[in-house]
Formats: sequence, structure tokens, C-alpha cells
Amino acid sequence: KKSSSAYVFYSTNGQMIIEYNNSIYTPTYEKGRIKLKWLFGLPGDISEEKIVSNKNYLIRNYLISFDINDPSCNYFTLLNLNNGNTEKIKLADYGLNDNISYLYIDPPNSLYLITQHSISELYDTNGYKPALSYPIAAFIPDEKITGAKIRSIHRDSLWGSCIGTTTNGLWINAASKNNFLRDSSIDLHNYKFVGGTSDRICFWWNQTTANLLSIERNYIVRTYPLNNVKNIEKVVAWNSDTLLILGTTSFWYRIKDNKIYPDEEKNPVTIINLIREKQNGYYSISTAAFENTDGTKEQKKISILDRRRYRNLLFDSSDNSYWAYNFDNIFIHTDQKDSLITKDKLSLFGIKKVEQILFDNKYGNIYLKGTDNVSVYDKHNSTYLALFKNINLKGASVLLYNNTIIVAGQFGVLFSKVLGMQQVSAPIIYPNLKNINYRYVYDCQASWGNVLLNTDKGVYHVITPSDSELLANKTSSNIYAYKFIFSYNDSTFEVRNTDTITIDQKEPKLQFDVINPYGNNKVRYMFQLGEDTIWHELNANELNLPALQPDRYYSLSLVAYDDVWKSDPIRTILFVQPYWWQTYVGRRILWVSAIIIVLLLFALSVIVTRRYVLKAAKQKSLRMELELKAIYAQINPHFIFNSLNSALLLVSRNKMTEAYEHISKFSRLLRAYLKSSRNKYISIAEEITNLKDYIELQQVRFKNRFEYEITVADNISQSTVQIPSLLLQPFVENAINHGILQMQAPGLLKITFKKNEQGDEIICIIEDNGIGRKRSKQINEENTSSKDASYGDLLIKDLVNIFNQYEYMNIDISYTDKEGIETGTKVYIQIKNPRHAE
Repeated sequence: KKSSSAYVFYSTNGQMIIEYNNSIYTPTYEKGRIKLKWLFGLPGDISEEKIVSNKNYLIRNYLISFDINDPSCNYFTLLNLNNGNTEKIKLADYGLNDNISYLYIDPPNSLYLITQHSISELYDTNGYKPALSYPIAAFIPDEKITGAKIRSIHRDSLWGSCIGTTTNGLWINAASKNNFLRDSSIDLHNYKFVGGTSDRICFWWNQTTANLLSIERNYIVRTYPLNNVKNIEKVVAWNSDTLLILGTTSFWYRIKDNKIYPDEEKNPVTIINLIREKQNGYYSISTAAFENTDGTKEQKKISILDRRRYRNLLFDSSDNSYWAYNFDNIFIHTDQKDSLITKDKLSLFGIKKVEQILFDNKYGNIYLKGTDNVSVYDKHNSTYLALFKNINLKGASVLLYNNTIIVAGQFGVLFSKVLGMQQVSAPIIYPNLKNINYRYVYDCQASWGNVLLNTDKGVYHVITPSDSELLANKTSSNIYAYKFIFSYNDSTFEVRNTDTITIDQKEPKLQFDVINPYGNNKVRYMFQLGEDTIWHELNANELNLPALQPDRYYSLSLVAYDDVWKSDPIRTILFVQPYWWQTYVGRRILWVSAIIIVLLLFALSVIVTRRYVLKAAKQKSLRMELELKAIYAQINPHFIFNSLNSALLLVSRNKMTEAYEHISKFSRLLRAYLKSSRNKYISIAEEITNLKDYIELQQVRFKNRFEYEITVADNISQSTVQIPSLLLQPFVENAINHGILQMQAPGLLKITFKKNEQGDEIICIIEDNGIGRKRSKQINEENTSSKDASYGDLLIKDLVNIFNQYEYMNIDISYTDKEGIETGTKVYIQIKNPRHAE
């Protein structure tokens, strides 16, 4: 069809609206095809021509249109897309005697109407209409910025009102309005506040011009020139016409005739401060003493002050005490005693320097202003409570007005109602955002419901909130709205209390920042790490972490502050990311692996050692058997030779019966020797049998020249206890051959078997009554042929050495020579750990 072009609009709720040929359509989707659904035709007061020329906004179900080309346009048209009804909204109906400059939609549903001098919020109350309106000056103090330059406005919980302009940048202002009202009618440049009475009269002194200025109700200002006056510390309104002025010298000043009268009662020393007690009476401090002057002009020196220079004097009506103080010390006087609070005691409560002290005579609170803090002191319980900790109060002034604490400084002005002992309401703060009004507050006064600020940019009035406003305030202020932002490993994220941050061991650097619309000047940081109790200052916004143990959690507390603000400590948790082998599971895997490897190595070593030990034991056993067989082979021929000689001798003498018995014993003994060559051990019973056969063979040989006795203890099991084979026979042979047979008298051989008390040792004693070892040695040395007789001793030594080296048992041999009438030798054979037959 031939017609004008179509105009497409998108609503904030996602709906598409098409204006085409003076009608409104909306697209629909039916049976796989897109169709245009006709809604209604345009009414006469908002035709297609107006839509083309006007500025149009589509928000939810309303089309808003106004003539942007008409600078005097003071209305807009509201089209309801649901029913096609239109409504003409006149600004004058809502008290806006202004023209439209711009309309701005802040998604999803906020709509702002910007006029030449105001910004209004439009609300959907059956159609978007103006509801709340603010002057532009409440957001932007620059008078040159009008509605014609504003093109956007956004409300944010953190940043407040963000207003974009065409030529003057972006304005960020958390305050809904600027509460600082500039007063160009009062000039307080180079003036300082020197006293007065709230809501009646206040005095300011200019040392440069020597002018005293008074401010009275309705801020009526009077100036009194005081020529030749060097300095004024305090002014006391004595009566309606007379001022007592304290300074380098004290004097009276009569207002009506503008004359100075000297203080005739003053001391030679300078009075620094004074509190009027009653008519014509006062307490004062001078450079030397604390004094009282009554109505009769009698001066009484109450206390001699120390050398500290006290400049301030206060009266506490709750306990009738006077407080004189300087930066470091507080002198307290009562009728009962004087006391002193020193700097050391004040420092315990975080007060480095006392700048101001204020008394709350209603509840008994004592407020102390330090270098950068305000504390309230409960004198009855001796406790301090820090107030307004999130504000940097350095250089601020504190006032107590109508039971309200007022703090004024670079940050702005704070108001908090006193509710009781160490109790105050949540503060209302009027921020001096980014030093927009001033940078320094030199002095201030509170009177007539206002706070008067003397700043580097002139004088400002701030209206104090009402008691109902202060009591209704439940939150501190937006000045506490801020966010901590951490940057780590190319990631930036917001951090809140108790959040956990994972730290890589290779990247120990942590960077951070603070988003705080109310901040002023460079942000500085303090931190505590781990168990540290001391706050450490940082020179930059990054922290190089020390070497931290992996797979562990560490507490990191951070505080940010600048010239006007101080954050609450934010406590985060740092977790040091471990490598896999540093984790609990990894360590367990390593331990288990190490244990398995150790066990495998141990098992391998056991197997190898066992094989080696078995091989060595086998070799040792074989070697022992070979050595024993060699020894037995040497013992047996030696004895056989002697026994056969005896048998031959009996035969030669035709003693056949004796020879038969001799040969029978010899053959039985020979079988025992052959058995011993195969077995290393023999029972005691078998050994006794062998010994009997051997001894009796020797008796035959030597014609019964000796007798023998064999005794076994009852606690010895002869059949089960085993001793080395052929161990005793050589000792018996020596006793017979080298002891008994060397003497002419009949001999006696005793063999005794017994156990020690522990039961682990068999003791065999072979005793003879022969010539003894000493005489036997002499005979052997004289007869070289007898040297072969000691051959058995060498064999027995070898036998004992073999058993001691290769077997578990231990054999010890000792000799004892009889002395006195008796002769002979005792041989002790101790066999430790004898074997027991299985």
C-alpha cells in the first residue's frame, strides 16, 4: 500500500509496537507465520505527524510523547496501549512551572522528567505522572548546569544519583540534596570561635585585624574593634552590657561605650580560662594555679598546678568537679581531692591526644575527642566506648547541642542523639562529597537550630535534624556503603566477610581496591595475617604474602581508610592451594606407597637374607659336621690303639674271660663312637654308659689302680637332656692318664652332673685325687714321649670352639687344683643352654 513509513518502538517489557498509517499494530505468531495485529487507530491529539516530529518513549504499556522542538513545551501526551486512550499531562498541574527539557527511561520501569531547573520521577499511578520532584541544585551544585545539559539519571544503592550531562561529565552524588547552604553575608576569614552561649550570643576573634565579632539571633553580626589587643583566648558575657575578655591580659569590655576597663582583681599571671559560678564569682585556671574568686572579690588559691600548661576548663555538674586539660593530661578537682589522668592512661583507650572534652549533664556521659576518634567515657565504671568508627575524625570539631552530638569535619557533618549512658542513636550524616563544599573546617558553632561552619571556602549553614528524624533513623548512613574488590590471577571479584580466596603457591601477590563513592583522597590500607595481633600499614594496594603452608587456611583482616572514611575490618580466609602430593589424600597415597615400597624391600631383603642365611647355615652345619668328624676321627684312633693294647695284654696272659668282657665293652664303646661321628649330640644317660665302658676298659688296662663314682642330680632328666658327643671322654682320659696313674696310691675318679639355680646350665665336675696339674706338667717336660699325651687336650679345645662358634649353646671349661693335704684336679665343664630331645 502507498503510505508513510512505519515506526517501530520497543517497550521496556520487551513488547514491539509498530505505528503504521495512523494505526498501532503489534506482531503476533500464528500457524508458523508472523502477522500484524491491529490494536487501534491513533487519536487526533497524537497523530502520525506528531509521532514523527515528537520525542517518543515506550515504557511498559504507555507511549509518552512530547514536542522536543518546542522549548516552551510544558506538557506531554500519555497514550495507553491497552485501550488507545490518551491523556495530556500538564506540568503546572503538579506544581512544576517549568518546560520539558528531556525524558529519560532508567530500565526497567523508572522514568525521569527533566525540566530546566528540576528532576521529577514519574510513577505508574494509572498512567505515568510526576510524583517526586527535586531541584537540580540538590544533585549538582554548579549553577551553570541546567536541565538542557542533562541526558541521563540513574539511582544506585551504592553510588546514589548518577547524572550524565552533555558538556560537564558524570555527576555522582549519594545525597538526595546538598545540606550545606553557603552564607556569603558572614565573613569569618581568619576568625576563631572564642566562646559564648548557644542560642544567645557567640564570639569570634580575628587576631590579624584585632576585631571581635559577635553573632546573635537571626545571625545578626556586630563587630567590635579592639585596638592594641594582642590575643584573646576566651570571651565571657558577664551581663547584657559587659564582657570579660581573657587573653595575654584580662580586661572588661563595655559594649555601650566601646571602652576597655582593666581587670583590677587579676593576678600577675595570665588567666587562661574561666567558668562563672554565680554572680561576680568564678573558677579560673592560670599558668600557675587553679583559683576561685567569690562575689566579694576574694581570691582563693585552690590548687597549685604542675608545670603542664592547661588551656581548657570545664564544670561537671553531675559530681561538682572541675576539669582542666591539655593535649596529654586531665586535671580533676573536687572538694574531696584532686586527681590526674595522664597520657599513658589515656593511650590505653586509644586516645593519643585530647583535643576536646564535652560533658553531658543529663546522663553523665563524658565525651573525649582524640586525634582521629571520639569516645564516650563512663566515669562510674571506668569504661570507654569508641563512637563513629567508620569516619576519619582527624581535624574534626565536636559539639554538644540540645542533647545531640554534632561532629563537623572534612567528611561533612554528623548528628547523633544521646539516648543514655554510652548510648547514642544511629548517626545522620550530611556528607561533604569529594570536598565539593569545602576542604577544611576551621571552627564551628551550634545555635538557633543550625551549625555554622567556618571553612576554607567560606561560611556554611547546616540545619540540624529534628529529634524525631534522629530517633527514626535506624541505619548509620550511606557513608558506610562500600565494597572491597580483590584482584588475583587476572580475576577481579567483590569480597565480603568470611569469603574464602584460594591462593596459588606460585603467585603470592594479592591486590585490592575499595569502591566507595564517599571516599576522599588516596586510600590507604592496614592488614593482619594469621595469628598476628598488630595492624601493619601498607604503602600500596597490594600485599606480598609470605611463604604459607599449603593445604591450610589463614585469616586475613583488612582495613581501608582515607581522609574522611575508615572501613570496618573485613576478614577473609586465604586457602593455599596444595599440589596433589601436598593434599591429605596425596600425603596418604605417598605414605602408603612408601610403606608398600619399604615392605617390598624388606620382604625382598628377608628372602635374600633367608636364602643367604640358609645357605650359610647349611654351609656352617656341613663345615661343623666335617670338622667334628675330623675331630672324632682323631679321637677314635687314639683310644682304639690303647684299648687294643689292653685286649692283647689280657690275651697274652691267657685271661680269656677278662679279655672277652674287655672286648665286649670295647666293641660297645666303639659302636658309640661310630654313632657320635654321625650325631653331634648325645643324651646324658648314653654319655654315662659310654663313660662307664671307657673307665672300666681303662681299669682293666691299668689293673684296677683306681675306682670311679658317677653321680647325677635328681632334677636332671638323663634321657632328654643332651650334650655334645665325646665332650667328656678326653677330660676323663686326662684325669686317669696324667693324674691318677702318675701316683703309686690307689686313685679315685668322681664324675658329677648337676644344674644351676636358673635351670639353663648343666655343670659336669670331673674330679681326681692324682698328682695335680703342676706335677704332671713337670713330668711331661722331662719325658718328651709324653708330649703326645696332650694331643687330646688340643682336640677337645677344637671341639669346644666349634660348638661355641656354630651352636646356640655355650661351653665354658675351668680347672681347679686341690691344695693342702688333698691332691688332684677338678675340671668344671659348664654347658649353657643344653639341648632337649624332642
